[in-house]
Amino acid sequence: MKQTILRGLLLAAGLSATAATTAVTPAGIKCPPKGNSYTFLVDYSGSMMESPEQDELTQKEKQEKEKAAETADKPLPAPTETEKQREKTKRIATAKTLIKQLTGPLSAYSLQNGLYTVAPYTEIAPYKNRPEQNLNEEAQTLKENMEVLGRRSPIGLGIEQHAARMEKSGLNGPVYLITDGRQAYGRPVKDAIQTFYRIRPESCLHIISLADTREGEELVAALAASQTCSRILHVRDIQENPEAADRFISETVPRECREQERILSLTGINFAFDRYDIDGKSEAILHKALEYIRAQDERAKIEIVGWTDWVGSDTYNLRLSRKRAEAVKAWLVKKGIPAKRMRAIGKGKSYQYDNRTEEGRYLNRRMDFRFHTE
Repeated sequence: MKQTILRGLLLAAGLSATAATTAVTPAGIKCPPKGNSYTFLVDYSGSMMESPEQDELTQKEKQEKEKAAETADKPLPAPTETEKQREKTKRIATAKTLIKQLTGPLSAYSLQNGLYTVAPYTEIAPYKNRPEQNLNEEAQTLKENMEVLGRRSPIGLGIEQHAARMEKSGLNGPVYLITDGRQAYGRPVKDAIQTFYRIRPESCLHIISLADTREGEELVAALAASQTCSRILHVRDIQENPEAADRFISETVPRECREQERILSLTGINFAFDRYDIDGKSEAILHKALEYIRAQDERAKIEIVGWTDWVGSDTYNLRLSRKRAEAVKAWLVKKGIPAKRMRAIGKGKSYQYDNRTEEGRYLNRRMDFRFHTE
């Protein structure tokens, strides 16, 4: 995330594009995950082995809604093709697809990952660092033909058992419970959630909802309401908008951001053709950098990065940018900045701005001062 500050102020003040400009931008912000794992916890109860079309309660409530809408003379909208397909697909098969969709954005984080079920609580894929395709392969081993009748869902017990599993392994991170919220029994969910957060206070339980009945929606809502960190992602949201997966993961993987680097960009430091001498005009601009450097923590290391526009060969511009960065470093040393704090680097051609325009080429001929805090 970059935020240009001073350049915008200069332009707002009406200064021309060829005026010397400076910009301070926080860059290279490090936001590693706070935890060390993520988990998929899949409801394995009887109702998950059915499609909504096969589920008597789902169909009964659907008919009730249609009848009520007809009585109110407000017919329900026709189902989309996606909704028709979801109606015919077993919920456990939909869960597999959801895991595949969510492991994509999760793969951006180097975290241990595991796949477990509730009702009964079983280990499908033990925790380890594995690439997304491997976890997807493990997810495909989830059975789709287990018994439907007589297999109620002890979700509360499964949540508690998994909290104990994470505690034993010293793991913390988001837990994604995929459930239709049906046929819960046994350990009260509210009590189980309290136990989960008592054991793993730095983790958070999120709900990926396949609920399509009142019973299911009430349980899902209760699960999510148990902790302010919890989020709900409904299957219809991710199926209708693929970007929902990225947003959901971004919101549910806690990160700890620390500013590791700041950049001060200076344009207007001009050199004669094929020369590295700093003239009076450029020296006036460099005083901006000097003031900024003196205001920073003396422990911060500084990289002086030289850039050119695209005119000339790559080899020529790489050498030119390095020589000019070294000239700037030498100037700063004369002004009292310790040489050991600084490193001069030439990057050659810059394409950050449009080289096809005079202004773009001007902005690409710049010096970046990168401040690294150890």
